[in-house]
Amino acid sequence: MTSPATSGTPLLEVNNLKMYFPIQKGFFRRTVGHVKAVDDVSFTIQEGETLSLVGESGCGKTTTGRSILRIYDPTDGQILYHDENGKVTDLQPLSRREMQPFHRDIRMIFQDPQASLNPRMPVLEIVGECLRLNKVAKGKEVEERVAYLLERVGLRAEYMHRYPHAFSGGERQRIGIARALALNPRLVVADEAVSALDVSVQAQTLNVLQELQDEFQLTFLFIAHDLSVVEHISDRVAVMYVGRLVELANTEELFYNPKHPYTEALMSAVPIPDPKQRKRGRRIRLEGEVADPANPPSGCYFHPRCRYATDRCQSETPALRDIGGGHLAACHHAEELELKGVVAE
Repeated sequence: MTSPATSGTPLLEVNNLKMYFPIQKGFFRRTVGHVKAVDDVSFTIQEGETLSLVGESGCGKTTTGRSILRIYDPTDGQILYHDENGKVTDLQPLSRREMQPFHRDIRMIFQDPQASLNPRMPVLEIVGECLRLNKVAKGKEVEERVAYLLERVGLRAEYMHRYPHAFSGGERQRIGIARALALNPRLVVADEAVSALDVSVQAQTLNVLQELQDEFQLTFLFIAHDLSVVEHISDRVAVMYVGRLVELANTEELFYNPKHPYTEALMSAVPIPDPKQRKRGRRIRLEGEVADPANPPSGCYFHPRCRYATDRCQSETPALRDIGGGHLAACHHAEELELKGVVAE
């Protein structure tokens, strides 16, 4: 696990964030409902830390990241950004033009390096385009900056004249990382940055990200579904289920002492490298299907699949609350349950 020198100063505060997508039907495209992709999500990212956002596919973690960058226009909530001078700005109501200065400080690494790189542009243009658009560099300065960035992510400077098809998946992702770092950002949203890569290439890419975090004093929001990756790169981990946060804690605390039944089920799926330890762990297979975000169940969204559910869980929505030591859980019975985490190595 990384241990960057966090300042304890908030860099980004997300308060009651909502992102609802309308469901439209009929000739007149009337709105008949909404998909609640992100439903009342709140968390804070401290300067210099790596906060990971995890959950099953479709839980809303990527939508959360894109809402922060205003790729999507959030339905409601606050996205409070603290700049280097201490000024706090709510990004949620800003227009596209008003967001432009903040896109220098908040950048994104996209999941699919094949789709996120323009195949008709050489690497020099892909990485250098934002330098020109933001009037940070021009002419020879752009080439020098791109050369420096490519070398920092483990690629040779002369590769800048090649096109994306000439690179492997891991190399394309490194180009995406170089592009994200071009403007010296403060916060990088890494959306499944290693999920499309082979395991060996994943390790190399994660090492690059950790080295760059120390060198550039970066803060990461790391979006992932692979908990074995998250364990080694995160300071804190937030777990999402059907658009809502269900647990948030220090990485070690979350992995070895989960307080939400859904987190316990996720932890049971983490591979155990030591064969002697495997029989101590038991895979928890959840019953039923993931709730429909367009028509979620009443009360706790997880209660139809939860083996600990009571009548209260069916009728009353649990709040995400601190159950001690900064460990947050959205479960009525968090203090009573004795849940199993990852088997200690």
